[in-house]
Order: sequence, then structure tokens, then C-alpha cells
Amino acid sequence: MKKNLFAISVSTLALFFAASVNAQTDPQSDVRDETRSGTFPRPMRVDGPGGYRPSVGLKMGVANPEGSYDSAAEVGVDVGFQPYVPFGFGATFATSKNASQTTAQDLERTSILARGTYNFGGSTPIIRHSWVGVAAGPVFRRDGTDLGLAPVAGFDVPIQDPGGSYFSLGADAKYLALVNSDDSDSLTVTGVLKYWF
Repeated sequence: MKKNLFAISVSTLALFFAASVNAQTDPQSDVRDETRSGTFPRPMRVDGPGGYRPSVGLKMGVANPEGSYDSAAEVGVDVGFQPYVPFGFGATFATSKNASQTTAQDLERTSILARGTYNFGGSTPIIRHSWVGVAAGPVFRRDGTDLGLAPVAGFDVPIQDPGGSYFSLGADAKYLALVNSDDSDSLTVTGVLKYWF
């Protein structure tokens, strides 16, 4: 199962990279003008500081581990930027505590995941603000540390004119699998408030 998850994650990124190489877009367009690029923007260097699209966000949602654990809140902080159009890089710090239905020991996890994403473009609502990617990093628990790997997807819709700095509201989902452990995998869905510099 875990090897299949890794293969799916890598294949997804490769598919979107290949699609972006073949996509057509206006090379003179401003990298922040998403309405002038295709759904799969052509890879290009960032043109000017605004093209890096740095952001910081607060996340709150629900973590649903496999097995006999209750769903519970997950909270976190997210940072990111776009070093090369349309690829993003970021990191998320998140923590959750899920009560066990069968034992006295709760499932407590704190993760620090680095994330690589492909950012969509174009003029289609929601899709032009969406992204897919893969995240990986350490997952700390009471009695040890695991390596986590997760396919991720989400969107960030501006709630004001994105001409300069602005806020966005969005959501994302991740399926966190522990590569070196038989501990429960977890599906998490969160809402996100981000500030874009």
C-alpha cells in the first residue's frame, strides 16, 4: 500500500510536469495575471519579486486516522512561495490528537512536512487557484518519529483584489502515510486563511 502511494504521488507530479511543458501560453504575460495563461502554465522563470508569491497561512481542519480512532481537530501553520512558474515549494507544521476507541492511549502527532506543488492557471473559477503536489517529512509521536509521505491538493481563492498583498480563503486535503511504520495512515481536510505578500 505504501509503495503504491509513493508511486501514485510521483506519477501525479510527473504527469502535471509533462502537461505543463506542452501547454501553450503567452510568454509576455505577467506571472500574476492568471487569466492570460492556460490551465497548465508553461514553465518559466519568475519575472520580478511579485512572481515569487510568498505566503503564510493558518490552517484548521479535521484529521481522520485509519483504525479505531476518533476524528479530531488538526491545526497548523503553512508557508510557501513559487520559485519557478508554475511550481511551488512550502512547508507545513501541524498537530493533532485523536482519541482511541479501544485503548487508553491517544494518537498524538506533530508533523513538519516540506511540500512541492504544481499550481494551475487559466481563467476557470476555482481551478485557476488550485494546486496538487506531494509532501514529505518527519511525523513526531509520543514514542518515536516516523517518515510521512502525502499526496496533497487544494485551492486558495483571493478574498480581495490580488493586485498587491492580499488575503485568500481556501482548503486542502492530504493523505498522510507513514513510510517506515505500521501506524495508522490519516486523511486530513483543512480550511486555510493565507496572507500573500
